[in-house]
This record gives sequence, C-alpha cells and structure tokens, in this order.
Amino acid sequence: MKIAIIDTVEKAEARKLFCAIIADDYSKVQMAVLEDKALALYATTYKAQTINFKVDEATSAIVECCGVFDRLQSKNGIVPCVILSEMRSSIRLLGYIVLSKNGSISRVRRDDVYSQCETARVRGVSFIQNGIYRDADGVKSISCYPYRPFDVHMVDSTRKEVVRQPADDKRVAKPKTEPVYTKAQLLELKSAKEKGVDTRCIENPKLSPEQMHILWIAKRNGRAVELFTSPKYAPDTMRFFAKTVLSKSMYKTYYDMFNADYDAEQVEQLYYGISEGLDYSQYANPSISAKRMSEKRSELSNDLYRVLVERHDKSVKREDNDGLYAFYASRAAVV
Repeated sequence: MKIAIIDTVEKAEARKLFCAIIADDYSKVQMAVLEDKALALYATTYKAQTINFKVDEATSAIVECCGVFDRLQSKNGIVPCVILSEMRSSIRLLGYIVLSKNGSISRVRRDDVYSQCETARVRGVSFIQNGIYRDADGVKSISCYPYRPFDVHMVDSTRKEVVRQPADDKRVAKPKTEPVYTKAQLLELKSAKEKGVDTRCIENPKLSPEQMHILWIAKRNGRAVELFTSPKYAPDTMRFFAKTVLSKSMYKTYYDMFNADYDAEQVEQLYYGISEGLDYSQYANPSISAKRMSEKRSELSNDLYRVLVERHDKSVKREDNDGLYAFYASRAAVV
C-alpha cells in the first residue's frame, strides 16, 4: 500500500491533509481527509509506503521531505501532480505514473511531463510536487529529493521476431578496382572534400548523387551515417535517418528500423514505436502500410499511456465550499 498527500488546508484547530491511499499495483485508490496524527497512525499501522512525506515515529509528525506541501496548491493555471513511479524499459526512461489532485492515476509520456514542467516553470510554479525539474542546455530531467528515490515500473519491451533483412555493412570497403563515377557523383565527392568531410561514407559508385549529398551533409553535421550508407535506402529514408540517427550506439536499440525494405514513412512509425517503448513487433512488417502502422502504434500507445484509475466520485463533496472533501475512505487497507 502507498499513501500520497495531494493537498493540504490549514485550519485553526488542525491541519487537514488530503490523502490518496493506493494499492501497490495502482488498481485502486481511496481518498481520505486526515489530520497529521491520524495519518501517521494509519501509515505506521499498515506499514504503508509514503510517497511524498515521511512519519517521524517519535512525535507522529508528518515531515515534508519531498518538497513542501505548498507546492501542491494550484496556482497560475497549473494543477500540480505527484510522481508515483518512473516508467522504464531496459534501456531508457519512457515516462511516469502520476497522481493528480482528483485522485486519478495515469501513465504519462516523459516528454509530456517535461512540457508541463516547462510551462509551470515559466509561470513561476512547479508541476511536480515531489520532484525537481531541470533543463541543462536542453537536456531535461526530473530528479527525486535526497534519499527519496522514485519507484521504478519496468515496461516489458522484449523484442519479438520481426520481418527484417540482414544489416548492411556499416562501412563500404574500398573496391580493388578503380570505381567509375558519373560527373554528378564526382561533384559530390569534390564538395565533400572541400568541406573537410571524410568521403569514405560516399565512395560507393552505386549511390546516386542525391544519396551522396544527403550522406555527406549528414556526416558534416555529426550524424552516424555509417549505419545507413547502403544504396538500397531510398533518399527519403536517408533523410529521416539524417535527422534522427545521432550516434552509432543507437543501432543497439533501433536496429529493426535499419531495413531497406521499409519506406521512409514506415521507418518513422518504427522509430516512434521503439522510442515510446511499445511492442512495435506487432506492426514491424514491410507489407503493412505506413498508415496502418500509425493506427496500430496509436492503439498500442493509448493502451500503455492511459489513465489507470480515474476518480470522479459523486461521493466526493465540498464542505461549505471551504475546500475540504468529506471523509469517505474506509479504515481498511487498500489491497
């Protein structure tokens, strides 16, 4: 069982804490309004995992150890939320499982959370109460508070068999005989040399002048062109690779999209499916159109990034519009 505080109200007699009591598998949520000592008793009695606070067992005080509770207040059009867990595949961070102020639990893509954090930062508030958003020269991240690491929910992205051809050699070996180039190809080789580009990536006479141009420009821009020098790749596919293939290490993760049987639009759908941690093997087939791939990717994405528990209970009422919910959670632990 997990407990998170999603709002607070200071009253003359005692502080009121709005709490979400959550099953370990996120399948159930109960809401409660408790005072500090009552919450401390509940958490210690049921040995609950406290998400964004801790209990001082000596004093039964609720300690704000993951950002002050004031960060939970809705301000400047921003409604904060609490991170319950990171969502990770075996290779990367995919997103977060978050708890909203109305008790809903959702899976949210990493970049969508970053976008909300950036909007909140511009407005001078925080979107995540129990995390620290950073943007260091375009590298965005959300850090936990010291000694309060986020839980990690692993997403099974184990690859199944997909339709693909053997990978092409990453570097074209120099032929033993002198290659024969057209005038247009020689112009591309000359232009690349004049710009200081290593021309080995385009010294294949089977490459068209257009392909050569795409490759040496990408090479000059620091792209890992060694992964897509095969003449079998259409120019549009090469252009997509030139935008997205930033390093050779990407091959380990994205190798299934390096298949010349796919056109550029199909490769794009594979790229986004892999990036989102989806089971892209369900549509990784050159015979499936890019449109159908897109539809299937949307279905898989909607299934993964969705509301796990949605709460719009009519039993949640306001008490004289003072901002307090009526207590309606049972004292039994969520299981």
